[in-house]
Parts: sequence; structure tokens; C-alpha cells
Amino acid sequence: MKKVSLGMMLLLFTLISLPCLAQTVTASASMPTATGISISITPVDSKGTAESNDDVWGSPLTSLTPDFGTLEEVSGTDAQGHSWVFFGSKTYFAIDIAWAGGAAPSAGTIQFTYDPAASSSPPGLPAGDNGLADRTTLTFAKTELLVWPTTTLDTLLGLGKMKMSDLNGTTVTSADIAGGWLRIYFGIATGDRTAIPPEPAGTKTFSPADPAGTYTGVFTVSFTIS
Repeated sequence: MKKVSLGMMLLLFTLISLPCLAQTVTASASMPTATGISISITPVDSKGTAESNDDVWGSPLTSLTPDFGTLEEVSGTDAQGHSWVFFGSKTYFAIDIAWAGGAAPSAGTIQFTYDPAASSSPPGLPAGDNGLADRTTLTFAKTELLVWPTTTLDTLLGLGKMKMSDLNGTTVTSADIAGGWLRIYFGIATGDRTAIPPEPAGTKTFSPADPAGTYTGVFTVSFTIS
């Protein structure tokens, strides 16, 4: 009797368990669409060199107010023996702009506008001189995270490098930065036309001929999502 009962129990267990092998579990999750943008500005110490390998990144600012501080004199002699001098800063800024509140929209646009009325310069600049806005450059790149948390890859956008005073009408679309976010390298112009990308035509440097004082430049970042 014991052998017969054991055989019946094994057969019953087999018949009951077979249907479970064909069951499917379907999981799902919904990602909302972004409702805005986030902006983070991080100071970077260039160590006074053109190489980026030794640059030291600081902590993100608590406000959207990048300050290059008191500019320092930089001078030298070119290959033809001509001397040159300008005033610059060892600090530049990485401005990171990402979609916030959800996933990147299928049709989103980030727009930039220079605000001359809110910008200011010390008295003495000639008419048509935009002060800081003509003496700073912004380089646009798509940044992707390769290895968490700090290994990233930059791909320059077609916008290249531009003066702050030329920002009006500048747009970056969600397609331009798909898979990453927008990073803008913001720095004081050096007059280097051999840089990649080069400083745009009309860019000025701070020189001993410029009036002393505080220069400010203001631009607005806005967005549309459709």
C-alpha cells in the first residue's frame, strides 16, 4: 500500500506542476515627460594651462551667478617676436542644462537670449562695445555619462563657440542632446584663434586699454516642450 500511494502522489504532483512552466510574467513602468529644465553651474580651475587633463572641478554653485573674480595679466611673445598682453582668469565654468521632471520630450527646444539692458560696464567703453558679453565665449557640447558618477564624453555641437553678445536666437533641440544633456563651457576670451573651436570673429579680450571696474553680462535660458 505504501508503494502504491507514493506512486500516486508523484503522478499527482507532476500533473499539477506542468501548467506553471508555460506562465508569463509581464512587468511595466511609465516614465513621465519632462516638465522643465534644470541648470547647474560648476567652477573649474584650469591651472593656467590650455590642457584640460589637469583641470580641477569644484562644487556646483548655489546660485546662477558665475564670478570670474579679479582678472590677471597674461603676456608673452609670438613666433614673429611680437609681444602681446591680455587679462584673463584661470577659472571657467561648466553650465549643465538637462531636462527635469521626466524623460526628454520628443520635441523640446532650449533657447538663449542675451540681455544687454541687464548687463553693465564701467564708463569709458566706446559705443557698441558690449563689455563682458564681447569678452566671454560659450562652447556648446552634448555630454553623455559613460561611467557613474563622473566619467563623461563631450561631443561638440554645430553651434561651436560663440560670444555671449551673439546668443540671441541660439537654440538647442532635444534631438541635439538625445542620450545626454547640454553642457556649455563658459570662459573669458583669450584671443586664441587657433583653438578648437576657434573664438568667433569680433571677440574681444580684456586689455590694459579697458576701463577698470566691474563688468556684468546677463543671458536668459528658456525652453518649450511640445
